[in-house]
Amino acid sequence: MSADPEKYPHLAQAPIVEAVIDWRVKLPTQFDITRLKEPKELLSRGYSPVDEQRQFEHIFQQTTGSEPQQSFRQLGVQAYRFRNTDGTRIANFKRDGFSFSRLKPYTSWDEVFNEAFELWRIYFSVAQPEEVSRIAVRYINRLLFPLPIIDFADYLTAPPAFPKYAPQYLSAFLAQAVVHDAESRIAANITQAMESGPQAGKLPILLDIDAYMNKGFEPDDDLFRNLFAELREMKNRIFFSSLTTKTVELFL
Repeated sequence: MSADPEKYPHLAQAPIVEAVIDWRVKLPTQFDITRLKEPKELLSRGYSPVDEQRQFEHIFQQTTGSEPQQSFRQLGVQAYRFRNTDGTRIANFKRDGFSFSRLKPYTSWDEVFNEAFELWRIYFSVAQPEEVSRIAVRYINRLLFPLPIIDFADYLTAPPAFPKYAPQYLSAFLAQAVVHDAESRIAANITQAMESGPQAGKLPILLDIDAYMNKGFEPDDDLFRNLFAELREMKNRIFFSSLTTKTVELFL
């Protein structure tokens, strides 16, 4: 499978609200996560620390004839989050990997992926992971459909379905599926959901596509570039096959 942008129309008004490029890794057992706190190369690219994410464990125990016992255990810092000056780019340096988010306005795959890849290399140089266990491309789209909507099938190829004689006014829906391509070994989580309440005469629908590969990868730049191109192709295939021609035309 290879990514071929000529197969899909360019969307001048792409509905992307967040694009995420993600690596999951296994770090050396004795790795000191505070080394990820202020990577100089990242700071020199205009990113600033935002916060740190800590993890806690809540333990609840009860034995016969005794009162329930609760305890909390602090598991320490799990990630450091950084963002650029205008807040549109977010880098997460984590104990279990690295992720890069591009918030709207979206620019292009090349710009987003190249930035993510450069920051991944900074993370890799500091963390020196033993293995990459998962890579993913996730795009969250916010589709605004003009009201009134008589039939969701006018806009979505897999519209929400409900019994014929049930009330026909739909106030909310959530549909999720996990698909898998045996040839490429790519899987994808697909979520469609209605946001609460119309906005300015339009109904917001979220289309969240998370395409990923789970396996042990040797850290290799060329390999990752090729695999992420395949993930992008899968994401595009699912996105465009989820929408009718009428919907695609809303974003041209």
